[in-house]
Amino acid sequence: MGVKIIKLEVPTVVGKSLAKITAAVEQENPDVVLSIGQAGSRADISVERVGINFYLNKRSENRF
Repeated sequence: MGVKIIKLEVPTVVGKSLAKITAAVEQENPDVVLSIGQAGSRADISVERVGINFYLNKRSENRF
């Protein structure tokens, strides 16, 4: 049994990223989804123990 790995780059805008991920999951029907992000403040790969997302204001790129 082989493994198929699919890479998907998603935008950092919350509403747009969710739509792109949902479409890919529906198309590929994966057994597992592994989401990996980049933390600019870290030099090494690490596990994020707590994920906190802030919706800063109406001008924030992270708004819906």
